[in-house]
Amino acid sequence: MSERTSRLLDDLWEFLGFFANAILFLLVGLSVNLADLAGNAKAVAVAIVAVIVARILVVEAVGALIARGPLATPPRERLVLIWSGLRGALTIALALGLPQDTPSRQLLINMAFGVVLFTLIAQGLTLSLLIKMLGLQRPTPASL
Repeated sequence: MSERTSRLLDDLWEFLGFFANAILFLLVGLSVNLADLAGNAKAVAVAIVAVIVARILVVEAVGALIARGPLATPPRERLVLIWSGLRGALTIALALGLPQDTPSRQLLINMAFGVVLFTLIAQGLTLSLLIKMLGLQRPTPASL
């Protein structure tokens, strides 16, 4: 496969991924009632905290397992790994894929939407600030 063909395929897959994400978020927009979301604020907050706590536990557990090996990760980098656990299309797709007769289906969709919204806005928009505050630099192509 030529370099040009490879680049075109990469661009095509990137576009298709973007398109699929747009469709999923459109479906969520049609499925989520903002008043209902506000009414489920406590459940959404619990879901957000649970996702962050789970991310901390997993990152720290894996960090402890590989602490002495060549893949050891410094605490500052683990903090970035914890904060960068963004959720998106898969979370939305799984929630929307629940059967219509699932008990509390709308609550689960609202919780998933709240988690995705929080991770994309709060975590996504503050990630670069966290990286700067921790003094971590992006790798250059030469160092990869």
